Amino acid sequence: MPASVRIESLGLGLSESTKGRREDQNCADFVLTEPQVRAFFAQSREVTWREIHDSEDLGFAPCLVTGRLVFEDGQQVRFAINPFLVATLSYSDDSTRLLACEGACSQSVLGPP
Repeated sequence: MPASVRIESLGLGLSESTKGRREDQNCADFVLTEPQVRAFFAQSREVTWREIHDSEDLGFAPCLVTGRLVFEDGQQVRFAINPFLVATLSYSDDSTRLLACEGACSQSVLGPP
């Protein structure tokens, strides 16, 4: 990710399927700073739904760190990163991409286990 890309509206969120449920209370523990988000985007790789489904290390969770990437040309991309370090990127044309961060990437973002 180019250094010129701004990260805006960094905050916490919940997946639509879990809002209002008891799991909401556990989400305060998952927080990423702007440097961690930058590290995620610098080192993550694109994945498919199938890869996530078949992986023991990747998955979906109710807790999300959300925000918006703003590029120099004005393009804005919404993102949501979960505790498994799987991100959904949502573009203005309603397309989406999935990114994942595993192994050394995960340690770079979160620190040693």
